[in-house]
Amino acid sequence: MKAYSLLFALSLAGCSFFGKQAPLHPRYYDPEPEAASGAVTPSGKSLRIGHVLGASHLREKVAYHEAERELGFYEQRRWTERPEIYLRRALGRELFERRGMTQIVSGVAPTLEVELTDFSEHKSPHQARARARVLLVDARTVRFEQTFEASVAIPGDDFDPVAFSKALAQLVDQIGERVLNELPAPAP
Repeated sequence: MKAYSLLFALSLAGCSFFGKQAPLHPRYYDPEPEAASGAVTPSGKSLRIGHVLGASHLREKVAYHEAERELGFYEQRRWTERPEIYLRRALGRELFERRGMTQIVSGVAPTLEVELTDFSEHKSPHQARARARVLLVDARTVRFEQTFEASVAIPGDDFDPVAFSKALAQLVDQIGERVLNELPAPAP
């Protein structure tokens, strides 16, 4: 009886050993836009970056849309960090390094609040898309509230992290331009 039990246990172990799927080998991508170089002219305007949040579905797995309202995730394609972290760094470079604003960390200053609502591959048309809801507030008023979007075409059917980098750069450029125009002129 023990021999049959041992044979049965070994046959089950063999089935599970040989029946397993191939292990996942995720590939990691970094869509960080390149830093702009060149001399910066101080704008004299001050700003605080507040919360930069990502929608709940934007995590390490790369998201895609087969149709406009259909969301999926690649099992083997991952970001090295959450997409809102890329956005926060890109905004810092755009506003403080490229546009010459002064970064405020305490005290009263206009504050930029951002939510990244889309950072995904869209299959039809094939493009990388970045979308963010932006709110600029000061001590008393909302200076503006707007959704910004940038899309970059992806040639062919392959995934292209460079297109995401370009979409993110376009997105922060749009945000930077609007923020610069909305902030009050520096006091003489």
